[in-house]
Amino acid sequence: MLLLDRFDREYRPDGTVIRIPYMSAMTRLVSHDGTESSFAEIAETADTSSDRQQLFTRAAPLFDLDPESAASAVRKVLVVTARWREYARRSGIAEAEITAMEPAFDHEAAAQAKSWLSSTG
Repeated sequence: MLLLDRFDREYRPDGTVIRIPYMSAMTRLVSHDGTESSFAEIAETADTSSDRQQLFTRAAPLFDLDPESAASAVRKVLVVTARWREYARRSGIAEAEITAMEPAFDHEAAAQAKSWLSSTG
């Protein structure tokens, strides 16, 4: 027999039970069992920047990252990707191709990562 605490319930001292709204990632992505999805896809469905920040903060332990290690990893990615155009030009990539690659580097998620970093101190 397995006994566990429900993560979607709050048990009050007076005996009342409050249901905490919950939606699985599979439901949120309108996905099916066995379908591969990425953490980024889940983040893209977040309604607000605050929701994304909360999602990343909660997910960091799943990747065995304490908040300090997560912030360090994000900081390193931001530092390296901030100079992507320079690296691309140095590698001989044509300007038209660099322009085509811009959405992969210059997007809202990068701004959100910077915002998350500033909120972590």
